[in-house]
Amino acid sequence: MRLVVVDDDAASRAVVRLAFVGHPVDVAEYQTGERALDEASGWKEIDAIVLDVMMPGLDGVETCRRLRAVPELCDVPIIMVTAAASRATRHAAIDAGVDDFLAKPLDREELRVRVRAYGRQNRARRIAEMRAELDRVVEQTRVAIVVITAGDGVVRYGNLAATQLLGGAITGSPLFAAFNPASANALRSLLAAAQTDPGPETATGPPLVVRGTERLCTAAVSRAVWQHAPAFQLFLTDVTAEARAAAHLRQFEQTAATARLAATVAHDLGSVLQIAMCHLDGVASDRSATELPGPSETGIRSALARGALLVGQLLAHARRQVAAPAGSCDASAGIERAAAVCRKVFGPHIDVVVHSAGLVWPVGMPDAVLEQIVINLLNNARDAMPRGGRIAITVDADATTPSRTRIQVSDNGTGMDANTLRRAGEPFFTTKAEGQGTGLGLFSVQSSLATFGGSLQVASSYGAGTTCTMLLPATPSVSHRKAPAS
Repeated sequence: MRLVVVDDDAASRAVVRLAFVGHPVDVAEYQTGERALDEASGWKEIDAIVLDVMMPGLDGVETCRRLRAVPELCDVPIIMVTAAASRATRHAAIDAGVDDFLAKPLDREELRVRVRAYGRQNRARRIAEMRAELDRVVEQTRVAIVVITAGDGVVRYGNLAATQLLGGAITGSPLFAAFNPASANALRSLLAAAQTDPGPETATGPPLVVRGTERLCTAAVSRAVWQHAPAFQLFLTDVTAEARAAAHLRQFEQTAATARLAATVAHDLGSVLQIAMCHLDGVASDRSATELPGPSETGIRSALARGALLVGQLLAHARRQVAAPAGSCDASAGIERAAAVCRKVFGPHIDVVVHSAGLVWPVGMPDAVLEQIVINLLNNARDAMPRGGRIAITVDADATTPSRTRIQVSDNGTGMDANTLRRAGEPFFTTKAEGQGTGLGLFSVQSSLATFGGSLQVASSYGAGTTCTMLLPATPSVSHRKAPAS
């Protein structure tokens, strides 16, 4: 305990000093108010000040007023001692900040009791201020801090960052309920390890996943005591951004490796297609001049041409170039050809219908590209209807921008939930069984459309089917036609 005495009378200062002999009290003595004020800013953790009212120079009242102006002393208890202070002097002293009065000659026991009482109050005030400051720091930190009871895992305290990370008020609820089942089990194992280790135990393995979200966090746990009961304190750090950055890096590396593989495969496949086309040309040369090619020969030649175009696109992607072959096509005719091919492949349990409305401008992309895009979307729709169903293709002018052609492919299949829909266009993401899907269908469609200035929007809900809407720039310079319905 630290006590300051300001009194011009040496005998009075000695009485105060002797009153605390044998007690853990450090007494600092000053003869004048001026000397005390000179050193007041350097006083540390003063518990009480004993101040004489009558002193030469600055009297006790003015000295008190100036001490209260020092930020570190504004709340320190001040006890004023006086032999015969008037009523007016007492009022002035109280107005200046005096907390209590003692009469001279001082009673040592009363002095000790008063100083100890005010000292306890002052220490309690300082502790409360430090605790409030600590609370502010804890609430403002970006690390989520949670305290749970050791027996049931119920949250007893969570700072603001914990509330934001875990999605709302968590006090009074089991912490495990805030995470998905696998992460909750990992957290239980972590707490079990911390139970036998007095030091901090940091989570290992994958980050914990907050239930119902994609937020990720790491956890550090140590034993604690909360309201006299065993507890755990946890420090949860949000690593969602870091995990996404790492996932994007892995995706980039995977895409780069796939591009290198695509370049190799495309080069070899191009050679195979060239040989096939040469043999097909040989068949055509053996045919008489008046004999027309049959449907099979025409279909083979169209498929080979489409394959050659895809090979060129693969090579361009591997070289990180944007390949946009020149040309335009009749959207309605291209859709009809793609639908006819798929009807033969899908079988009778999948009904593929084409609807159209009004005049449709040709679109600015080659026939083979448009047909491949539509076939990709039709294949996805077919896979979403394992027991059969209906696929409707609609082609018309975009209502908001008539210079664009809109193509919609809708199915009544299983559809996608919100999380799957959000990732549907990611490369290599698939919900199909291993070996049944590459995860490149929609990604390929989006890439092809972007190359020619188009866009793709996907709408879906689980159990209600999926609708893919393509918007393609039209080419009015080419004669347009009314789209036939089939």
